[in-house]
Amino acid sequence: MRRSRLARWLPVLMGGGAAPFVDPSSISGLLLWCAADQLTGLNDGDAVASFTDLSGNDNHPVCANAANQPSFKTNILNSLPALLFSGDLDANGDWLRVGFAHPQPCMMFFIFKLLTMRVESLVIGNYLNAINIKAGTSSVNAIKAMAGTEDLYYRNSGVDEFAIWTVEFNGAASKIYKAGALVSTANAGTNAGDGVTIGASSSFALYGPGSSRELGNAHMYLAELIIYNKVLSAGERNNVGEFLSEKYGLNF
Repeated sequence: MRRSRLARWLPVLMGGGAAPFVDPSSISGLLLWCAADQLTGLNDGDAVASFTDLSGNDNHPVCANAANQPSFKTNILNSLPALLFSGDLDANGDWLRVGFAHPQPCMMFFIFKLLTMRVESLVIGNYLNAINIKAGTSSVNAIKAMAGTEDLYYRNSGVDEFAIWTVEFNGAASKIYKAGALVSTANAGTNAGDGVTIGASSSFALYGPGSSRELGNAHMYLAELIIYNKVLSAGERNNVGEFLSEKYGLNF
């Protein structure tokens, strides 16, 4: 259920409570915040070489190879744009990457839609046994979070439709939320992330195709990605979710 911003700010306006939530940067611990609607100077179909980080940390995911840059697409979700990743299983697979440490616990919010269902598509990739979020894995419409040899699954999850996803990497207490509802809890592993690669594995982004590296390329739309270096409280998580809900017209 969505709350209006006035309802969220009412305790402050009445002289109590914390400072009002405005956007994801209002919460401490923000590492990365990328939103397609905040990219400027782009027309429909233009290549995206850099996905601006709005957190103030300059963690901008980039791709210097023109053949591997995703496309900017207008009017995709609630009249807002998204990035289109081709998911090609060859040297032309699309990706954006930035390297920075993000150990557990951490929390990710992302809005995406998988366009081609494969055995495995890397929505957010990293090195082997580091933090990864995969879709279409193990069973149709599944999403999987992993940070080591363990797996946190939510099967038959509807990854072929836009939704607000939240993944909490916190070792054995890791969680997946969809539209604000807790849908899975398990051990996702304890490894840390050393960067973020959107749309492909880090091996593919750093070293190019070869062996089975390219099998995880994601054919998808991605509208927004937010990462914090902590587990958010229920109130903080709801604030971010409701912000995204109002923006994209999605349930939370």
